[in-house]
Amino acid sequence: MKRIGLALLAGVLPALSAAAHAATLGVSMALFDDNFLTAVRASMKTRAQQLNVPIQFEDAQNDIGRQLNQIQNFIAQKVDAIIVNPVDTDATPTMTRLAVRAGIPLVYVNRRPADKQLPPKVSFVGSDDGAIRHAADGRGLPPPARQGRHRHPDRRADESGPPLQNPYAVACRRAITS
Repeated sequence: MKRIGLALLAGVLPALSAAAHAATLGVSMALFDDNFLTAVRASMKTRAQQLNVPIQFEDAQNDIGRQLNQIQNFIAQKVDAIIVNPVDTDATPTMTRLAVRAGIPLVYVNRRPADKQLPPKVSFVGSDDGAIRHAADGRGLPPPARQGRHRHPDRRADESGPPLQNPYAVACRRAITS
């Protein structure tokens, strides 16, 4: 989880201007009660403290309207970058439009935005499920619909031989190290 937080901050911090003041980050999470997002949030908070970067977290509580208000508030506060784990990806074009108009870098986390194409200063950090499925198919892991029964995702289709590397973990590792 620490690497995910580091990857997010590593992606956001270079996009920020080299202002004399410390960069301020606004983070809107879909739901604080989610275990994965809690771990991501904790990692981001730790890394921001290490870098002496002010970071403000907001819980959208699975409410699209609340999340849009949070983003508007971040813009009004003139944060240097916004990180969003969207409640509903159908709302991301509006979020993107708001951030672009304000000239604030925006990073979507974990849920791919619905925007057809992301403009400059807008990014997505997460997995490409289609690429992961394709990689899994190429390694002998049939899609779950053809599988007929559940198998451990790190095992070959015939369940013999050594475990394969999880394609999601491989994709995350590439994103972090490149």
